[in-house]
Amino acid sequence: MSELHYPLETIAIPGSGTRAATATVTLSELRPKSFVQVGAWPETNALVASKLAAVMGLEAPGQSCEAHHVDDRALMLVAPGRYLALSGEEDLHAELTRQFQPEEACVTDLSHARAGIRLDGAPVTELLQKAVAIDFHDDVFPSGRATLTSLESFSVLLHRRAETVFDLYVFRGFGLSLWHWVTDAALEYGYRVGDPVG
Repeated sequence: MSELHYPLETIAIPGSGTRAATATVTLSELRPKSFVQVGAWPETNALVASKLAAVMGLEAPGQSCEAHHVDDRALMLVAPGRYLALSGEEDLHAELTRQFQPEEACVTDLSHARAGIRLDGAPVTELLQKAVAIDFHDDVFPSGRATLTSLESFSVLLHRRAETVFDLYVFRGFGLSLWHWVTDAALEYGYRVGDPVG
């Protein structure tokens, strides 16, 4: 795979921000080495889920909007038969391509096509609800949920990793728009830019 160039690396400068010393929100650019979509056919979904779980070392999500993650790996089911697999290792696309025959699943490398930001801090759900029409109550959207939704005028993949930690992914061309929206929305809380997350 050709070298990855992350779209926010020149503006998401660690240590920068507003009121960085007392900030309540931390923004970090997400830099997974692999971002792969796996589309199962209706008759192969169980097989695909089983193989994905084995490759990723994670339990396969059993229902749409469910996500499982450990360290730098995540596996999400964002629609029936549509999985997203993220990893800190560069060869995930090649490995998944070897695992699946065309009649079992369609494997697509999206590593060069996405930009992402991690939001961490107590006011993060309040910040997101300025533009995202989701009820973030723990009973409705707990940790381990992921969904495709809209933010302003663009689509965003939203993954709640923990109570106050959210990962947001957009098409690469909307990376700067996402960054500008997030930094503007975070002004009232004070924010700092953390180190990139691999």
